[in-house]
Amino acid sequence: MRWKLNLRILENAWVRSFTWRGDIFFYRLQDVVNPLAQIIIWESVFRTRDTFGGYTHETMLSYVLVSTFFFALSRNWITGNVGEDIKEGKLNQYLVKPLSYITYNVWMGIGRTALATLFALAVVAVLVVAYRGSLYIPDLPHFALALAVTLAAFFMNMLLSIALGLAAFWMTSVEGFGNAVMFGRNFLAGSMFPLDIVSPLFVSVSAALPFAYTSYVPAQIFLGKMTIAQGLAALAVVGCWTMILYIVVRLEWRFGIRRYEGTGI
Repeated sequence: MRWKLNLRILENAWVRSFTWRGDIFFYRLQDVVNPLAQIIIWESVFRTRDTFGGYTHETMLSYVLVSTFFFALSRNWITGNVGEDIKEGKLNQYLVKPLSYITYNVWMGIGRTALATLFALAVVAVLVVAYRGSLYIPDLPHFALALAVTLAAFFMNMLLSIALGLAAFWMTSVEGFGNAVMFGRNFLAGSMFPLDIVSPLFVSVSAALPFAYTSYVPAQIFLGKMTIAQGLAALAVVGCWTMILYIVVRLEWRFGIRRYEGTGI
């Protein structure tokens, strides 16, 4: 019964996504433009040199493609939806359902992210075929570990988005706050460029935050720039952040719902 309900939520997430076809078009356009723009830039850089910041032409192109796919798994659009439900009193309809509001948003996030990831995977697949002679191929252990870290970071990032959305119990609007955090996440995740081309200090600071584990770290594991032991340590860090964020979400819900009056905040 519970799985049928969860699958229904996934179906609803897909239906809702296709309702906003204009948004889907521009988000998917972004999935195409971003990696292409990065590839054009790095192709220009490697015309005059063999390496840059410890990357060869092969590993840099591979970084762009795998980080594009890994980062697609971190997008869920939960923060704005949760904030809107709280502010406009829409939360009422979820309080009487046989499923917790937090669990509902997790499954909605899975549905929306799955759709975005499929589109990103299609784009990456086309680019892989186009650049098939210029890409790095990892061994199976590094590939599997990179995927494991990415999937763990997916749930960590989802809890972060829910935590930001639940801040609406106390804030007038979470949209600006959420956008600021998400911009920082995009920058520190390494989706724009490899973090280690900046400085070791920048990498160390990023490693202390959860964002780098959504894109940069799994990409480093994929490229063999991190050992299996280092990759397992990264997986443990993601696990710790996931537990911390879960506790934060539960506390926000416990104290925030007391402020909720059924007509919004």
